[in-house]
Amino acid sequence: MKEIIVHAGSPKTGSTSIQNSLKLSYFDDDFDKFIFFGDFYYKKKKKNRPFRTADILIKFFKQNIADLKFSYLPKKKNLKQIVDNELQKFSKSKYQHAIISSEFFYALNHTELDDLQEYLKKFNIVISKIIFFIRNPVETHISRYQTYIMTGGVHNQKKIILERMNYETLERIKSLTLYKSPKCDIYVFNKNENIIKKFYELIGSFLPKKTFDYNVSHIPDLYLEYIRIHYNLKVFNKIYFNIFIIFYSLAIYLILDFK
Repeated sequence: MKEIIVHAGSPKTGSTSIQNSLKLSYFDDDFDKFIFFGDFYYKKKKKNRPFRTADILIKFFKQNIADLKFSYLPKKKNLKQIVDNELQKFSKSKYQHAIISSEFFYALNHTELDDLQEYLKKFNIVISKIIFFIRNPVETHISRYQTYIMTGGVHNQKKIILERMNYETLERIKSLTLYKSPKCDIYVFNKNENIIKKFYELIGSFLPKKTFDYNVSHIPDLYLEYIRIHYNLKVFNKIYFNIFIIFYSLAIYLILDFK
């Protein structure tokens, strides 16, 4: 049987860096494994945005899709053909092993993972390994805040951490680490370690010539605070400008009305 290696995250453990490096490997004809990269797009602000094959699998096998935030994906009833096509591509390929990656595999409970395994057997495929990185929860929340600020966030750290402290997610992550078929291989994420190099060593493959590192943990707190204040001012100025336009329009209307 052909084998799939699942990279299951968890969030804030270098998953984006790993996935973008896998994209480079996907286009490398000499790479020794099949990569479930996919070529799917959804409309967002009139532009085509790519989404991952792994997200489709997760939505397809999730029994209660209300637990997911993949609202941008096609409806569940339309996913079967996409899933089957992707599995057939690997099944008919020259490769014996494949890689699939998503930091949201924890959304699947043990029953749903078992359903996934049974479905794969129809294509003579089995999940042989689950690679899972865990990180100190405090570091995770700090990293999430850093990313939040770098992408335009305006709230302070305490507010964001309290809002996004999700114990249900932690329980699901814990549940995935206890999965036995196959046993989940757990590794501790170290922000000072080259996570991409370690991942490629774990899957037994060579690194692409160029890799992507999206680590923001090196950014000083003072600089983050400067960026947060900068975005706050932009929001304030936008609101102020809108208020000015409203009053200006009202004044023009009243002047014209009096005439």
